[in-house]
Amino acid sequence: MTFRLDPLYRLGAWGAAACMISICALVTIQVLLRCLDALLNAVGANRLGLEISGVSEIAAYLLVGATFLSLAYTFTHHAHIRVTLLIGRLPPRCGCGSRRPAWPSHWH
Repeated sequence: MTFRLDPLYRLGAWGAAACMISICALVTIQVLLRCLDALLNAVGANRLGLEISGVSEIAAYLLVGATFLSLAYTFTHHAHIRVTLLIGRLPPRCGCGSRRPAWPSHWH
């Protein structure tokens, strides 16, 4: 299946990846700065007090961005997480779609 907007979807996927990398970088920097303060405190030196204020809020916004930027790309590549463990156990009369396994066939 081809879509005219595939380049835009791919750009969104790259944007989502950039958001996730930014979250990892921010959290890592914050942890390292806190470890540095703890180390300085342990040796009796004054703490530097360096921190990135609002890391949790920034990370939350980046996570929302990563989620929504990746939606179109995952939809066009049929990569969404499905609830097949539940649907596969329903009786056939429910008509809940196909009986797919809980994992893709290429994982066997």
